[in-house]
Amino acid sequence: MSIGLGLALAQPRKRVFVLDGDGNVLMGMNALASVGSERPVNLVHVVLDDRSHASTGGQRTISGDVKLESVASAVGYRATHRADSVDSFDASLRAALVQPGPVMVLALVDGGAVKGIGRVAETPPELAARFAAEARR
Repeated sequence: MSIGLGLALAQPRKRVFVLDGDGNVLMGMNALASVGSERPVNLVHVVLDDRSHASTGGQRTISGDVKLESVASAVGYRATHRADSVDSFDASLRAALVQPGPVMVLALVDGGAVKGIGRVAETPPELAARFAAEARR
């Protein structure tokens, strides 16, 4: 999230979408507060909430007890949406596109691995170079 915030602040004319998981949001609440403090109008934060730390083995998170969109509102996000179906996710994204940010769209999703998708193959330096190249566009 912090990288997305930095990009949104550095590129105010571009709409920035951050795709995040509930576990990462819970482990980095300071990033939510920073977004709420800076309030970039071009930022859309999409959180896929499967109520688990999927990337580290599927341990349960507390997102079933802590409504992350409520936390986002409390720290200064201008709008939040909670989607529990494909149709409500579509409607939430459409609304987020016309609202000033920061906006959170939280999508409740089923957990589990996606077949054919493994760990990220690129090294951190390769990912950093690819990100920097895209950010300069």
